[in-house]
Parts: sequence; structure tokens; C-alpha cells
Amino acid sequence: MAETAERARLAQLESLGDPAQFAGRIHSLITFSPLFENFNLTEIRLLSEFTQVYRAGPGVEIIREGDAGDFMGFLIEGRIEVFKQDRSNAPRLIALIAPGQSFGEMSMIDGEPRFASCIAAESCMIAVLSRDSLARIILEQTTLGAKILMELVLMLSQRLRQNGKDFWAGLMFIAFGLGFMVVSQNYAMGNAVRMGPAYFPTVLGGLLAVLGAAVLFRGFVSKISNPLAVFPFRFWLVLGGLILGVVAFYTQPTRDASMFAQIAHALLAGVAILLLFAAFGERSLWVVLFAVVVFGYALKPLGLVLATGLLVFISAWGGHEFKWKEVTIMAAILAAFSVASFVYGLGLPMNVWPSLWE
Repeated sequence: MAETAERARLAQLESLGDPAQFAGRIHSLITFSPLFENFNLTEIRLLSEFTQVYRAGPGVEIIREGDAGDFMGFLIEGRIEVFKQDRSNAPRLIALIAPGQSFGEMSMIDGEPRFASCIAAESCMIAVLSRDSLARIILEQTTLGAKILMELVLMLSQRLRQNGKDFWAGLMFIAFGLGFMVVSQNYAMGNAVRMGPAYFPTVLGGLLAVLGAAVLFRGFVSKISNPLAVFPFRFWLVLGGLILGVVAFYTQPTRDASMFAQIAHALLAGVAILLLFAAFGERSLWVVLFAVVVFGYALKPLGLVLATGLLVFISAWGGHEFKWKEVTIMAAILAAFSVASFVYGLGLPMNVWPSLWE
């Protein structure tokens, strides 16, 4: 069988000899492993006979994103950082692997390219189980093989490529939700049939806060170690957004100000909000949130149809793929539904088209 790139990479690591000598140490760590936590010492000793143990120095790449995967690893000692390339092909830290945790299971099972790269952050000791060795276990140790397969299925179903975004995403949803509810208290509420200016922001803010609480809770109970370390946060964008926000607050134009002054102030406030959104997380998260703000700004001058189109197109731009045909169809459907529901169904007084056309 031809040597794969992954096996060639493993061959460059320092082999630590008989893996059975590490069985006791592995067993002491299984409480941290969703995969092996139900294995006893005898089963771990038997499993170790089919593994190999290596030491990787700091900075050594153990798994490379995009390579065909044919093994999984169990970290005995050290710390491993997981990186994934972003849109500009720059590596971005998405997870940390601590002793007692396994990695690389999915590609070993399905044979798909590696989802991310695993790099030793310090001197690491890892136990490696290859796909060929797993096949041997299934044939030679039927009971043990069945148990490994069952645990793999259960573990993968519980944490299919989760990441550490939940914590900050939950906090951000809660903050913006509560913010909408607080600001809207200055306006009349109305009811579901005759909505006042505060009705929709209050309901939307409440739903956003509840959703954020659920996401935040999941961030604490998920299997990801240290979610705070894997969610991007850019302080300089927060600082810039706050500065522009303060300037926008103290330079609000009067009612009789020129159209140019009002447009300039709206753009200044919009940039401030954009910077605050962009400080948290990946582009897909803050682009969608900013699209909602653009919708709010554009609704009155552009009308419901064009504002809805902007909402859909900007939100779609933040996704992994942007397909003009699908996005255009979705925008048309959502715009028609919005006009039918809010203008003709609920009778809300809002422009359907730009005010200059009506």
C-alpha cells in the first residue's frame, strides 16, 4: 500500500516503543474522553496493543487540513491547537485539545479530507489508532471492536464538528436583544393587531435574548475546551465603533437639517454599528446582524420591497456561498410575503416602494 502523506508525517515523529507501557496512563485520563470513558483498564490494555505512541515537538504539524485521514489520535500529554483556514487562507485557531481528548475520528471513519490542522503547541505525547488497526480489532477482538464503533457513533452524533462560538454569540444575542427592548420603551407598544412603534422591536428583542440565553448555555455544556479562546474578538474594532458612536450621538442633525447632513449622520452611525458587530466572531455572524440594521435604516426611504432585498442580499453575502439566482428568488419571495403580511394583512403604514415613487 502506498504511503499516505499522513503516514509519512507520523513516521517523522519520535516513536516511544511498546504502547502497552502507557495503558495505565491512558486509563487515568479516560474521564476526560467521551470516546473511552466507559472502557476499563483491561480493555485499554488490549486496545493499546493495536496503537502506536509518538512524541511531537512544539510546532510540529500532526494533521494537515485537506489531507486524506486514516488515523485518530488520543492526547496523553501536552496541548494541541486546531487551526482552520479562513476565506483568505490564513490559519485561524478554532479549538484546543487537552490531555485525555481524542481528535481526527471523523476523517478516520468517513475517509473525507481533514477538516482542520492539528499542531502541537508544546511537546506532546499521542497514541495513534489507524484505520487498518481498527479493522484488525474488529476482526480479532470482536467485542472490543463493537464497543469502539458504538462509542464512536455516539460521540460523533453528539459533537459533529462543534466549535467555541456559542459563548460569545450567546452574549451578543442577549445584549442586542435587551438593548432593543430597553430603547423601545420610549415608544407606544400597541397590540398584535395594531402594532405601535415599540411592539416589533420589543418582541424581536425578547426572542433574541431568549435565543442568546440558550446558545450561551450550550457554550458551557458542550465538549469544547475553553470556548473563550476560539471565538475571535477584535478590541480595536470595538474602540473604533464606540468612538464613532459617541461622535454620532453628539452630532445628531436637527429636523430642519439638510438632506446631506442627515445622510452623512446615518452613514456615520451605520459605520459605528458595523465596527461593533465586526468585532465579534466570523464574518457570517456580524454581516447578518448588520443586514438587519441596514434594513431598519432603508425601510422608510427605500420602501419595504427594496429594504427586504437589501436584507436578503447582504445576509447571503455573509454565508459560505453566494449564488445570485437563489438569492434573488429568495429576496423576491420574502418581499412579496412581507408586503402581503404587514401592509395588506396587518395594515401597517409603511412604504412599499421608495417614497419618491408614491
